[in-house]
Amino acid sequence: MTLSAFSQAFQSSTGSAPNFLDVAGYNTGLAIQKTLETAKSLSQLDLRAAAGKISMFTLDGQFKINSEGAQLGEQLPVAQLQPSGSGLKTVIVYPSSVATGSAVTPPGQ
Repeated sequence: MTLSAFSQAFQSSTGSAPNFLDVAGYNTGLAIQKTLETAKSLSQLDLRAAAGKISMFTLDGQFKINSEGAQLGEQLPVAQLQPSGSGLKTVIVYPSSVATGSAVTPPGQ
């Protein structure tokens, strides 16, 4: 399912647009389903081994983890709150493909 198709289905069944947590929950279900389909048994070690072998696309990107459980498949943006006038603004600083500005460090750093 594409993110657009998910959004339409979610909207029609709940009456509201999905948020990040709705998408993350759906993606978690996909990863669990694939892990259970791939695992030799339901033992902790077999489930962990199966999860480490998965490489699949979810609603918002690729799911792939390393042997320590770190997500490798999707680069999540890193943002920084930066001064703007009398308040703060959110600036995406990484990765460069989606950056809206550069990171600001405190003076003298």
